[in-house]
Amino acid sequence: MKATVHGDTFAFRDSPGCFWLFGGFFLLLGGLAILASVSSADTGRSSWEVLAGMALGISAVAAGAYLIYDAPVSRVTADRRRGTLMLRRQGLLRRQRQTFPLSSVRDVYVIEGKDIDGDPVFSSRIALADGTEVPLTLLWLHDRRTIEQAATRLKQFVSGEPGREQA
Repeated sequence: MKATVHGDTFAFRDSPGCFWLFGGFFLLLGGLAILASVSSADTGRSSWEVLAGMALGISAVAAGAYLIYDAPVSRVTADRRRGTLMLRRQGLLRRQRQTFPLSSVRDVYVIEGKDIDGDPVFSSRIALADGTEVPLTLLWLHDRRTIEQAATRLKQFVSGEPGREQA
């Protein structure tokens, strides 16, 4: 996760590369399992063995596709000159863009959740004037400090505190 300020523009980007790599691993293994099942159909294997192998392969491909789909790259750009905050998400079969007026951003904050092992994970959101809460990233991080720093810098930038967003 990286947050930078260049003059009147604030940029925030997350990096789901590990999720995509892990999803790609599942896609590869699932594809190989499907290929092995199909190629073993003529070797005297019973049909239930071939179907079971194909089902396992399809399950792995589905899991890999879900991992990649569920972790899009999120880019947040706040521009004081235009008075906008743009949120873009891009990933597998997904391209989304939302734009909000900077004046409608009431708060930028960090939320805490639990991962599968019960350990704390963190993400950031913005609260808009109409009461809507929008996640800035769909990724959850174990490193609270990194997400808090990015959220604090964005909050300072949106509120117009001069020089503070550089901290």
